[in-house]
Amino acid sequence: MLLDSEGNVNQLWCIKVSIVVYLSSWLLENGFSTQLLNRYKKSNWLYSIGTGARMRVSDKPTYEGELNALRDQAKLSIHVEEENSIVFTW
Repeated sequence: MLLDSEGNVNQLWCIKVSIVVYLSSWLLENGFSTQLLNRYKKSNWLYSIGTGARMRVSDKPTYEGELNALRDQAKLSIHVEEENSIVFTW
């Protein structure tokens, strides 16, 4: 989904619910400029949860959301083997 860099923050709310963590690289690839992301952060619509990862203020981080971001946005092959085992396939 290509998003216009002048788009509204509402576009983030329209993206499928399973994405909770947004990788900064994915946002940039999908039309969100660094300036726009910084404006969203200053307006308390997004917050940074570490280097290269952002979330909507209304969302809470979960391991499922983080894994979904790595799998869906970074295109990494990841799946949960057991409760405490995550497998990365290169």
